[in-house]
This record gives sequence, C-alpha cells and structure tokens, in this order.
Amino acid sequence: MRKTKLLWLFIILLVPALACGGLTGGGKEEAPAPTEAPAEAEAPAEEAEEAAETAAEAEDVAEAEEEADTPTPAPTPTPEPEEAQEEEAVSADSAAADVEETEEEAAEEEDTAAAAEAETLEANVALSEFSSYRVEVVMDFTDTGGDEPKEGHIELLLEETRAPQAKHLGMKMAGSTVEEMGGFGSMEFYAVEGTAYVQNPEDGSWISFPMGEEDAFSEGFFDPAETLDLPKKGRRSQEPETINGIPSHHYSFTEEDVPDEEFEFENLQGDIWIAVDGGYVVKYEISATGQTKGDMEDLFQAGSMNIRYELLEVNTDFTITLPEEAQNVQIPGMGSSAEGGAGADLPVFDDAEEVTSIAGFLNYYTQSDIDTLVKFYREELDAQGWQEEADGAFIDETTALLSFAKEGQTLMVTMSKEDDGRTNVSVIAGEE
Repeated sequence: MRKTKLLWLFIILLVPALACGGLTGGGKEEAPAPTEAPAEAEAPAEEAEEAAETAAEAEDVAEAEEEADTPTPAPTPTPEPEEAQEEEAVSADSAAADVEETEEEAAEEEDTAAAAEAETLEANVALSEFSSYRVEVVMDFTDTGGDEPKEGHIELLLEETRAPQAKHLGMKMAGSTVEEMGGFGSMEFYAVEGTAYVQNPEDGSWISFPMGEEDAFSEGFFDPAETLDLPKKGRRSQEPETINGIPSHHYSFTEEDVPDEEFEFENLQGDIWIAVDGGYVVKYEISATGQTKGDMEDLFQAGSMNIRYELLEVNTDFTITLPEEAQNVQIPGMGSSAEGGAGADLPVFDDAEEVTSIAGFLNYYTQSDIDTLVKFYREELDAQGWQEEADGAFIDETTALLSFAKEGQTLMVTMSKEDDGRTNVSVIAGEE
C-alpha cells in the first residue's frame, strides 16, 4: 500500500531595501561678470539672485517630501520556532510510518514465501487416546453422475467417555440421503456399560441388547480415520491459531496433496488444523469436485461435496446420559425363545465364528461376502414367514441393512465388512 506524503516547504523571500540617495543637483552657472552699471541697476540684480536661491531650496524640500511618502516593502516573516518544531514532527511521523509500512510488507512477503512451501504432514485422528471427546461431522453433496441429480446432507455427533465407559452417535440426514438409507431421517445409538441402545428410526421406539467385546456397536460407530481424506502435504500459516481452546497449526492443501483410492478429485480446496501438542486433527474442511472410483457409487457417483470435521471437546468432564425413553427398555425377545417369539430360531450362516446369542439378539463373524449373506437371510427368513420391508433395505459392497416383519414382530439384520476381510452380522428382534 502506498501512502501519500505531504511535504511542507517554507520559502523565505528576501526583498532588498531600496536605498534612496540625496539629490546632488547640477552646478550653478556663473553669472556673467556684472557690467558696471549705474548704481541704480545693482539693486534689482541682487534681488533676482536671491529669488533664484529661494526657488532652488523650495524644489529640494518638495523632492524630500515625495521621497518620504513612498512606502518601503515589508520583509517576509521567518517561521516562528513552534512552526519549525511542527514541521520536524510531521517529517518524523512520516518517516516512522514509512518504516512501519516497510516492515509490514516484509512480513507479508515472508508469510507468502513460507505458505508457498508445502510441508509433509503427520496428522492423526486417534480418538482412542483421549479420556473423553466430542466430534461433529457435517457433509453436503450434489451428485450429478446419475440419471437424475441428487443432493444430500448428513450431520453426525460422536461422543465418548472412558470413566464411565459410554458412547453416543447421533445422525441426521436430509435430501436424497434419506431415500438411500431406506427413508430414515435420523438415528440414535448409545453404548453404556456393556449394553447397546438403538432407536428405531421408523417409529422412534428403543431396543437394547448386551454387547460383545468385538461387535459392530463397540468398534464400528464411526471411524474418522476411514472417513477423512487427510492430506500428505500442506502449506502452513505463519502463526498458530486457537480452535475450541486448542492451539493448532493451520495448513491449506489441494487435490495434489490428497491421495485417495476411492475418489478421483478434479478440484479440491482444503484446510486442516493440527494440534501443536499431540499432532491430532482439531478441525478439517474441504470443498471438492470429482467422481468415485471405488465402492461408493450407490451413494455418490460424480459431482461436488463439502465436508467439515471438528473436535468440539477433548479430555473434558461431561456425562453421556441415556434418553428417558431408553432407560427402562427391555431386551427384546428375552424369555420368549421357548414360546416361538421373535427371538426364536434366528438363522446363522454355516461358517459363523465368535457367535454371541441371547434371546432376541445374535452377533457373529463370517468369511462370506455381503451378497451371499443377503441372499441367505432373505431365503431363510422368507421360509419362516417373515416378510421383508422393501423400502427398509440398503445394500452396497461393504454394508447391508435388511428389515423384516411378522405378526407384530420385527427383525433388523445388519452386515458390515471388516478390515480383516471378515463380515460382521447382527440380528436384532423387536416388536412393532
């Protein structure tokens, strides 16, 4: 930024005084030698000479008076000491402003140069390291890759405490995301002291069941490490910033800094804030366009997306409290197995391992894939008289959700592919 400088200039005009010299007058002509005349003529001659001298004196007096009447120009005043001091102060302020501006420009140039150099990033989202945390995730997308454009909005709130052990996942959805998830606009999951509580998204009722040590509810709530495309490099801002009370380094990145096996980015602008102490992700934002190249095509094919991840609290003292409606709910099907209720004779695939089975609840692992298991449960439950709710199904290569009903009873079957290649299967019985 250029500043206009005001230059104060005082010009002193020296006006020479005009000296006026006296009149010198011309020499007098000598009167011709008098001719001797009669005595009577001498008197008039003397009178004439006296009159001439009187006239000359009168002329001198008139010229002196005229000279006295002519005014002499006044000299230009020189600056007073106070004015000179003001001029010096203005010059000093101007010089100081110039120095400050130069320093600011140098700092900006240094900041720009530092930002232009990408650094290798080693961020983590290991939430298991914290004694407690709250995380918010917001996703918006516009899919233009299919026959008709689709738009979706997802909000997630994930919170956990270690003492006492409790987890909560709240999910809200809008747009075509609701249709893709079988018409569910919201979901609530709790895991408190070894018991899982799930809200039925269809009618808002709650069911509960005991948790195993390695079931989908204890491990599969939400894993940011698998959801966020963390950059390998980024350009760091000059000074740390404080996000939700956590001093953090701020980095910007583009599609060139984000390798992704499932999504091909055409354009990406992102920001990530990494904790100064601990190196964990405090905040993450991206705005991107591109297309999928993996197993996400059922939800998104091509278009634009915006994602924000933010760690709201970490290692703070708060309590996860079950909703009142969930506190007194009974485990469904408990004691009804011998009577042929909803919990009786739940189908189990042949190669099932690590099986947990309580009346009304079944959980196990299998080496079979999603398609094989979906076919198995549809055939087995149909043979037992269960009718599938077509609008309650969601199936892709890694996840499946099936809903069945019979004589006022319900079954919810979930399947999810694990990192070790196995598939986790859960079957939950309930009442309509």
